[in-house]
Amino acid sequence: MSISFFDLPLEILKEIFSCLPDNYLRKIIQLKPSLTEIANDALYHRITVGESPSRTLGFTDDVIDIKPTGFDLLSFMRQTRIEYPEELIRKINTKEIRKPETITFEKTSDLFHTMRLDRYVLNNVKVGMAMNEFGQASSDDPVTDVLSIFLDFDGCDFTRIFYLPSNWFLRYAATIERYGWFVELHPEEYAIRFLFKVLPNLIMLTINGFMEKKALLYLPNHLSVCKCSLASDDVCSDDKLAFPDTLRSLTLVVDDKPATFNISHLENLIDFIVENPNIHQHFILPSTLDHFESRYGYVYISEILQQCLKLRYLIYCEFLGFQIKTNNHTLPQSNLIKLQLPSHELYARNHIQSIALPPTLEILEVFGSISTVAIVDSTIIDFERTNFKNLKVLRLIKVEMLMIEGSLPSSLTKVDIVSQPSFQFHKLNNLPNLKQLCLEDVDLSNIHTFNFSSSSSNLELLRMTQCKISTAHITAPNLLYLNLSGNKFTTIDKSTLTVPESVIEFELSSNPLTTISNDFNFPPHLRQLIIANVSINSITNLPDSLTHLRMYNNETSMSWHITTLPRYLTNVQLSGIRITKSDLDIMNLRQFKVLKRLSLSTNLIEMLDVGMFPRSLTHLLVQRNRIEEIIGSFGDLKELIELDISDNRIGAYLNDKDSLFGKGIIYLNYERNETVVAPKNPKEKKSTMKKLKSKFGRLSIGKK
Repeated sequence: MSISFFDLPLEILKEIFSCLPDNYLRKIIQLKPSLTEIANDALYHRITVGESPSRTLGFTDDVIDIKPTGFDLLSFMRQTRIEYPEELIRKINTKEIRKPETITFEKTSDLFHTMRLDRYVLNNVKVGMAMNEFGQASSDDPVTDVLSIFLDFDGCDFTRIFYLPSNWFLRYAATIERYGWFVELHPEEYAIRFLFKVLPNLIMLTINGFMEKKALLYLPNHLSVCKCSLASDDVCSDDKLAFPDTLRSLTLVVDDKPATFNISHLENLIDFIVENPNIHQHFILPSTLDHFESRYGYVYISEILQQCLKLRYLIYCEFLGFQIKTNNHTLPQSNLIKLQLPSHELYARNHIQSIALPPTLEILEVFGSISTVAIVDSTIIDFERTNFKNLKVLRLIKVEMLMIEGSLPSSLTKVDIVSQPSFQFHKLNNLPNLKQLCLEDVDLSNIHTFNFSSSSSNLELLRMTQCKISTAHITAPNLLYLNLSGNKFTTIDKSTLTVPESVIEFELSSNPLTTISNDFNFPPHLRQLIIANVSINSITNLPDSLTHLRMYNNETSMSWHITTLPRYLTNVQLSGIRITKSDLDIMNLRQFKVLKRLSLSTNLIEMLDVGMFPRSLTHLLVQRNRIEEIIGSFGDLKELIELDISDNRIGAYLNDKDSLFGKGIIYLNYERNETVVAPKNPKEKKSTMKKLKSKFGRLSIGKK
């Protein structure tokens, strides 16, 4: 009798779920309600609290949360994000989720706010905190007194500190060096008192700014993960750097001076990452190393491989420096399963002189690098010379003078090729295991039929962008994600485009597109559609299955009908497409009973009636319109937590913000609305932490 995966014992499923990326866990929750509890436990085992990166950077339209096509297949995030402390507290107190094992706060202010609202959610939780809000403030800066809240509360188990100012750590080390571990500190030395309290128990620590090697003696004894910047003035090969021997992952940022860094004694070290290395620097490494990565610089590949015979991952990325080959033919003898190289390491005059690669490879990634001299050799990858039985992923990104010898291995499941106009499409034949194919800036203008039904019938994601395609009839029985952006489509109809019925996400942006014919049928199970930077005047036949729609920067006005948009949309962006108040009336937005996130930014709306919006809305973005009249109050939208109405003409309404906005909105932006604002006194400009102190007053925790 066969056993389904979902019939496995719960303990085994829990172990498996703990290794799955977030998007897989969310799908399990949707498709298998009986496993919601253990999937939720895995999903919220580790939580990050903080605004989404898009909002932090000011890209508020991205808050509509419509991900790039195929994001679920390409993303392997293992940390669930909750945007604000109130949401965290609500989810835990309502038992929507169990209390997580670890919570990391991306802002000190968010942790402080959580402790003020409900400090008990942090009891028996391992807490991490990013301290970049302090910048490079000195340890005796008055803003550090916000840390007194943590000194007064013993229920917070700090295990992770990120972006600790280096001057704080150096002051901490100097204090211990001079007075010992049991020094009595002044009550107002908040930063140093905080470090004395939390540093000894940390397992993860990153430090901003360079420090001398003697400061390493004062790193926590049980540290497992560390990132720091080390000045090389007094570093020599005979001195073993005094990192704690418990380290399993180390990221070392180095300066530009010649040095040899000796960490050979770190026998527990698995991952080592070095940033900014140069041609005059060397590394003495432990033989047990599993993962070596070099970023933004130069490294001797042979030197690394000869020391680390058990190395499985060699990542040489973001290359900067002289294009000198350093592998010295040591690669074929290694046992690497992942190799990422700058293209010059594979330069050769012909395939006879080409570099052999280890047959154990599962992932091969080659990236082009900027050259200041004329390239006379080719980047040669010889698949005839080495029998790659296990190669799963091949990525060739902007590689100069690429030559591929032989056929691609049939074991490949993912191929990603960028900026190879002359790449021969037929080389993709006979890849029966291929699931993801991404081609960008590859000339496919002479190909009109793309049949994957026999050679690559398992294909799930197909991205052919900037490939000069004007006609594409695609046959792929299991295709789910399709992206045809940046091509030459002018009209979409049955004669120019065939999309497999299995597709659930489709993108057609940045084409010279003017018409989507009424005879073109979108896939019947389509869930997400992205059409941006085109010039269409209408769109019809959208399937009822559609939940995510993104349209922006349409160069012509569109004609709308009450049935244009499917009723079960949850996330919608209609930005920069010339929408007016009359268009909104025709759309009848109140019919969308499950709509959560809506962007109408950068349109031509002059009057806004809050009553037109469905009560289900949680995020509403109407910035950069011409709004000068508002009817109703946003407070009537009880679920609304984010509103951006900046860059409009509603200055007259801002005298009574409570009536206009209500009390429930957490993220509110009404800047640049033609209000008269007194110029700020530069002397009164406050840092982030000073603003925090002004908002919350004296930092202490009273009894709940």
